[in-house]
Amino acid sequence: MWEAAGNVALLRQLVSNLEATVSTGIDPATGSLSEPGIAVPTGNPIRRNEATPHVLVRMYNEERERLVRFSKACIDAGVSERLVRLAEKQGELLVGVIHAVLADKELALTAEQKEVGKSVIARQLRRIGAGSV
Repeated sequence: MWEAAGNVALLRQLVSNLEATVSTGIDPATGSLSEPGIAVPTGNPIRRNEATPHVLVRMYNEERERLVRFSKACIDAGVSERLVRLAEKQGELLVGVIHAVLADKELALTAEQKEVGKSVIARQLRRIGAGSV
């Protein structure tokens, strides 16, 4: 899923850099393909003046659809719920580490210093949660 998300981001950037032009891929003078290397499916003739999306736009749309399918599969499989449980467990572990550090005998903190430490840590954690780091 992360790969699809990365592909969508990359393709979005590439598509945003495309010039806003319409190209049929057909030379109006000759009626033949004007760009070498374009594959024309058998039984599906290209009609004159028929505009088609740029290949990057088609790739972008396909990758977005793939990301939606992957995301839905993850949700259906309960991955979202599992991520929430993992985040909760990480929070519990972090709190345990903080309490263990403040209580560590090598630091020899007084009760007042431990309270100040808890206050400072809480403030810094709120900063992280607010995204202001």
